[in-house]
Amino acid sequence: MPQRNGHADAIRRQMARIRDALDGDVEGVAREARTLSSWHYYLRRYPLLSMAAAFAVGYLIVPARVEIRAPDEKTLTKLARKRKLVIQPRSDQEPPRGLLSGAFNFLFGLAVNGVLTWAGQYLAGLLDREHAGSQPSAGEAGARAGSAGRSA
Repeated sequence: MPQRNGHADAIRRQMARIRDALDGDVEGVAREARTLSSWHYYLRRYPLLSMAAAFAVGYLIVPARVEIRAPDEKTLTKLARKRKLVIQPRSDQEPPRGLLSGAFNFLFGLAVNGVLTWAGQYLAGLLDREHAGSQPSAGEAGARAGSAGRSA
């Protein structure tokens, strides 16, 4: 009977070691699965491949450039006669802008930017002054704490 009991204890010890090892293995497998399922892992491990994949996806997502062909006057006239189309010049086209107009637009944009920057700084100063006025200064807070300690 003692030999049987010793054999059973040996089996129990071996099973306990297997369970401990199995717990560690399961934790390792879970950790490895989390690592492999993270896109950060692949970005760090394969940066050039990741960049190539991003480039390919971007290339496939962006639509092809539309090619606009402008037919000549003879072709347009022929189509107009055949299909009874009316050709009218577009009057909504803006005339080309000159150097003076471009300079004015640039300076006007610069002035608007300056005014908006000044207004933002002015409002920030007002808010800072209002915020500073609503909170007691460090000296006032210390005096209040000292008087509160004496009254208690």
